[in-house]
Amino acid sequence: MKHIPLLLLLLLPLATTPTRATNVELVGFHIGSEYFILTEEINSDDFRARQMIFVLKCTFTEGQISGINTDSIRLRVIPEGSTSGISYSANDLTVLVTEVLDDRTALLQIACPYDVNVLGTKATIQGEVLVVLEEEEKQSRPIQLRLEPGYEVMLDNFPILLSGVEIPKNSPYPLAITFRMSKGNNEDRKYSVKFFDEKMRPISSDRSDYVIDNIHEATYSLQQRPRTVNAVFNYVGVSKSSTVRFALNCNLDLIDLTDEFEK
Repeated sequence: MKHIPLLLLLLLPLATTPTRATNVELVGFHIGSEYFILTEEINSDDFRARQMIFVLKCTFTEGQISGINTDSIRLRVIPEGSTSGISYSANDLTVLVTEVLDDRTALLQIACPYDVNVLGTKATIQGEVLVVLEEEEKQSRPIQLRLEPGYEVMLDNFPILLSGVEIPKNSPYPLAITFRMSKGNNEDRKYSVKFFDEKMRPISSDRSDYVIDNIHEATYSLQQRPRTVNAVFNYVGVSKSSTVRFALNCNLDLIDLTDEFEK
């Protein structure tokens, strides 16, 4: 049998703060398109290597892992001979699997664009990801809302988009404000909002939730329409986290193996 890819050479866990990961392992590596495809020549047209997929296992000495912030993932792919490389954010990557194995250990599987035919067979991957160790209930300061679609409220690393403002017809409510949850890591986060006028007097509201095309929206119908709308958000926020930084040296050259059978 010939031409087997040699996939992994090195994984280096770097310093993390505020908690140090005691062990970061590369437990899986794959290169190809939808399926693993091997051919006679790595640069042939039918070797459809357009991405690389790797799985990291992170283990911590303290803190209980509650999740992985996939929006925080950053990668830089540096092909051999390149000085700057190619930077990727969460929007460019595919997070295929995130799994908390136990209180101290989590798995992260990432698919990164990589065309072997263009970028060559040797590269370094530098990356980082935020692992959430503890969360707690938090309350924001009073925020004066800009009542226009597209306005974003950032609660720690938890963004909420103001997606709609209406003055409903044939309704007892003079004002309706709709918030949209960002896709990805924040889909399961819970929050609530209390509204106040310009003198910080409370305004009663009713909330209705709905999901369209996997996008979650919540509409708050206010019983008053003040000149200025202030909001206080209650939410679950990150109280302790660790940024895991890693480096992978990938050698995708082929090696020849010869099978010998005993007679």
